[in-house]
Amino acid sequence: MIRELVHNFDKTNHVIMPGVEKYPGIIEITGKNNSIICAGQILGTSPHIRIGQSGGAYTRAPENCVIFIGEGVSFGRNVSLFVAEHSTLIYIGKHSMFSWNIEMWATDSHSVIDLEGNLLNRGKYISIDKHCWIGRSALVNKNSIVSKNSIVGNGAIVAKRFFEGNVAIGGNPAKILKSGINWDEQPVNVYEENRQPIVRRHKSFLNKEELIYLFEKLD
Repeated sequence: MIRELVHNFDKTNHVIMPGVEKYPGIIEITGKNNSIICAGQILGTSPHIRIGQSGGAYTRAPENCVIFIGEGVSFGRNVSLFVAEHSTLIYIGKHSMFSWNIEMWATDSHSVIDLEGNLLNRGKYISIDKHCWIGRSALVNKNSIVSKNSIVGNGAIVAKRFFEGNVAIGGNPAKILKSGINWDEQPVNVYEENRQPIVRRHKSFLNKEELIYLFEKLD
């Protein structure tokens, strides 16, 4: 448990980062029964992780939320993960790579309603599948899915579910620009010399049974 750098920590919340004694980024949790889970060591710069928000005109204190980061995930500077509604999930699959100045908001923060007063914009999840590359200054909105081996271009605004893997996504709103692609973290000149993709060997600190147990709370 990492409590010394967690703001507004309640004993019902859990930060599970096996092998990490001190999180170098910022974690803020307002609410109860929430979990932040890292299956392996975070590479690069640690993201700013927020569950709920205190201060301002309204306090957002969600319950039963999970932010899960798989093994071998790397982050550039100024990446923010934010949930603010009950039972919300942000899932980031293993070996994904995030550039700079990226925001993932699994909420609109304020309510959109129809003329009868019914809520229209409930946030439930953001899912980034394994081995995805999220480009600089991208914004990933609530209820969005990016499937495996895909690329999100610089400045893209993702606001829908992309079930097809191996695609390049870009624009505002984001759409599929090219299918049948993959990517490798090596610079272009290095890859041209080697012609061999990097083999990722980061291992999860959590086994399958432990992950299933941790996600049962979302059922």
